[in-house]
Amino acid sequence: MSELHIKLGKLLQLERQRRGLALEDIAEELKITATNLEAIESGDADALPSELYFGLFAKTYAERLGIDYSRTTDAIMADLDTQEEEPAPTSRPTEIGEEAATAPEAVETEQSPSLALFSRKLVVLVASIVGLFIIAVVVWEIFIDQERAVHPGDAGTEQVRAVADPESESSSPAVADYDWNVPEYPPPDKIQLTLVAREESWATIVADGDTVIYRSLIPWREYVAEADYRFRVSIGIPSRVETKLNGQLVNLRNPATRRISRVEINQINLSSFLDGTYYAEIPSAPALPRTSPSPQTDSNLSDESVTQPANSATDSETETPPDPGSPASDVDSQGY
Repeated sequence: MSELHIKLGKLLQLERQRRGLALEDIAEELKITATNLEAIESGDADALPSELYFGLFAKTYAERLGIDYSRTTDAIMADLDTQEEEPAPTSRPTEIGEEAATAPEAVETEQSPSLALFSRKLVVLVASIVGLFIIAVVVWEIFIDQERAVHPGDAGTEQVRAVADPESESSSPAVADYDWNVPEYPPPDKIQLTLVAREESWATIVADGDTVIYRSLIPWREYVAEADYRFRVSIGIPSRVETKLNGQLVNLRNPATRRISRVEINQINLSSFLDGTYYAEIPSAPALPRTSPSPQTDSNLSDESVTQPANSATDSETETPPDPGSPASDVDSQGY
């Protein structure tokens, strides 16, 4: 029975009693007999098969009570070592005067271990603080000096100095004449694009760099897209699709090509699309030359009558170019 076992067992017993737990309940929960638990609380390691069993059972018992077994045993052993290092009191009889003279020395001897430990911790703490301060000063000097060397005449610093110094304001007209009461620039409203197809068509809409619509348009279904800054719009057969910007009906077709292909709409030119002046500001491209229809022969007519029996309307449109303002011209001139 060692002093370590006795102190550990006493600690476990006090913690169990503080928690109000019965020894039999813990024994049934841990599957350790109550006799062995009593031996652990009394510090009697000889009552168990070996000291190894005592350690294992005591560790399980301590963990059940919420006690760190390793740290507790280390603390008990450190306390025992400290007690062993303290000098034993001498049994030599002394006189009253001699006892009074040696009393301060005894007190100083008893306090010396804890005082020395405190002194060492204090020295380490002070040294750490001084070291961190020196490192911070060195890092500050290195990086600040490099920043000054790279940017010797920082514009922001010069403006701050000019504002703080009245004389510098007079010497710097740009700063002196600057209106510091300029209101903050508000973000622009979103651009909303609405598509409604009267007949089957398709569209590709890119909003702020992201493709939001890339599909065939179902007739009479409304497709709405929003962008913070810009759209890029492509629509197949534009005459079949109704387009609106911010709820206002607009015409995005290029007058020269009669197509809507990669049309750029942004916060800058939005107003020109809304008032219909966008294409008026852009020089029109030269009109494409029209190719004359090839002369038809009897062999051509016979071939077409065999391959296209129900396409007589197409033949007539090929022979005579449609009026540019007619709806048929809009459909024929719009490609995908």
